[in-house]
Amino acid sequence: MKREKNAAFTLIELLVVVLIIGILAAVALPQYTKAVARSRASEAFINGAALVQALQRYFMANGQYTTDLTLLDMQVQDSDSYRYRASNYDDNSGGEGTYYRLHVNSRKSDLPSFEFSLQSGKVWCLASQNDSMQNAVCKTYAADIDHTGNNINYYLVKS
Repeated sequence: MKREKNAAFTLIELLVVVLIIGILAAVALPQYTKAVARSRASEAFINGAALVQALQRYFMANGQYTTDLTLLDMQVQDSDSYRYRASNYDDNSGGEGTYYRLHVNSRKSDLPSFEFSLQSGKVWCLASQNDSMQNAVCKTYAADIDHTGNNINYYLVKS
């Protein structure tokens, strides 16, 4: 009587398959992470642009900007990834006077922040000089660094 051979995978075959899956995952995971970061940053940028338009409408109706975003005709909720706030500051130079900015601050280390200047219309993407993911995401909005300061790269998105 002949003994039938078991139809099964050998240990070597299983190890090769696991190795191939590991290599594919190592290649795909960074690209997936970068795509998720770009998606979150894009959503924050779009929300920031909409808030700037709401702040401009508020200015037209009231003759001044507000730092209280709840007074606007639209609301954007803070998320796990981003926080939205408006600020004003006086340059104390006797020139321009008070500047108004909308800050879209990242709450996660791999995401850049955005800053919208209400008077000039300039928008910057802010990335830590040491964070390659933040810089890669900012480069999707602007090709070159506009200026640096406090270990932050400022990419001019538009003016």
